[in-house]
Amino acid sequence: MQEVTRYFTPSVVGALVAIFLTVSPKPVEDLLSVGEQWLSPAIRAALPQNLNTGVTAMIGFFLGFSFMHFWLWFRWQLLRMLFSYRGWMYNPKSVATKIWAVLVKFHLQQNRGPYKTFSLQNVLPRLPVPSLEQTCHKYLLSVKPLLTEAEYAQTKQVVEQFKQNEGPKLQGYLKLRAWNKVNWLSEWWNDLAYLYQRSPIAINSNYYCLDSEALPTNNPIARAANMIHYGVLFHDLIHTERLPVLLANGLVPVCMDGYRYMFNACRIPGLEKDTLHNFPASNFVIVIRKGMFFKLDVYAENKKGVLTPLTPWELQCQLEKIYEMSEEQDDGCGVAAFTAINRTQWAKHRQALIQASPVNKATLHEVERALWHISLDCGVPKDISDQAKMLLCGDGVNRWFDKSLVMFAFADGRSGALAEHATADATVNWRVCFVLFRIVRFRRRQN
Repeated sequence: MQEVTRYFTPSVVGALVAIFLTVSPKPVEDLLSVGEQWLSPAIRAALPQNLNTGVTAMIGFFLGFSFMHFWLWFRWQLLRMLFSYRGWMYNPKSVATKIWAVLVKFHLQQNRGPYKTFSLQNVLPRLPVPSLEQTCHKYLLSVKPLLTEAEYAQTKQVVEQFKQNEGPKLQGYLKLRAWNKVNWLSEWWNDLAYLYQRSPIAINSNYYCLDSEALPTNNPIARAANMIHYGVLFHDLIHTERLPVLLANGLVPVCMDGYRYMFNACRIPGLEKDTLHNFPASNFVIVIRKGMFFKLDVYAENKKGVLTPLTPWELQCQLEKIYEMSEEQDDGCGVAAFTAINRTQWAKHRQALIQASPVNKATLHEVERALWHISLDCGVPKDISDQAKMLLCGDGVNRWFDKSLVMFAFADGRSGALAEHATADATVNWRVCFVLFRIVRFRRRQN
């Protein structure tokens, strides 16, 4: 594995074995002499009687390189097998679970530091396929509270017929799909639950996160600047895979795939089905104010020519300029409201915008590929319920509902976030919101 073999890579091990055998070639000569008895006389006669240094080094490198590759493959398979054990959830105090925990800890502690963000994705267990009997039983349990006794009896009869007829064949197809995919359900779930849905996503799919604690500041521009700065730092952790893997109970890795779509991602409308686009890493965010969109670079070159994140103060200065520019102009045309309508209608309008002008096409591309959006809302929520309503839908013109993540700073300094559901579940975006709000709390208490 990358972390465990940071120093002892297959090439390094091969080189070390090659050096050792070059200095002391006797083990290779003994090995070849043992193998000669299985060779024909003609082949034995063709073999060199004395190995030169170059041949010995090549044999040593091949042996060391092959052994290390096999060892890494074996460890991956062993970890995958260990993580397939589910008894830790249902029998946490059993002897088997304790033995399993010791083995997992042993392998995880071989690492010299935190595992990279996506380094354990390949050892996650495959999603198991429930038996046909289990599926039918749970289906009946789920519909029973919704049906009358007569309707339930009829449904039960239909389920029994399904188990005897097409059920086994479909179960076989499902097992075949599960054999070919790590997660046989995720693609279907994302498509059918989200991307094929034609209803507006503003209140039917998207979700929000709010900060209900005491305000660290009543300056919305300062609040927005801090959120952008620490959001950029969080993005850099993901982009460089320095964000530690989440481990349930400190042992079992959690799938980190959703973090790929936290930044630089956007849902693109389609006539029948939407698509998720994960753009290459960009260096700017989109600031929305009074229906107008501003592109804000969040990196600048230092004295060594390396791009580094802008400080909160530098960002605040830029946001103040945006604030002044928006106050001097009339409200924007409200194009963002299109993202709150029926998906098929929005797809048609989007195509019309692109065909109308190259500027529209370029602007849409920038809006969709930004790191994320941040909205400087003019309103002040009256209470927590009003704040939740404003985060979820607002007036429709200050939110690009297709964007994977939209942050907010209200006029009184309160904040929050809105996320598109197809890109990631709340358990993913919750982490960045928790980090941002926790940093704010920590700095407030320190001061």
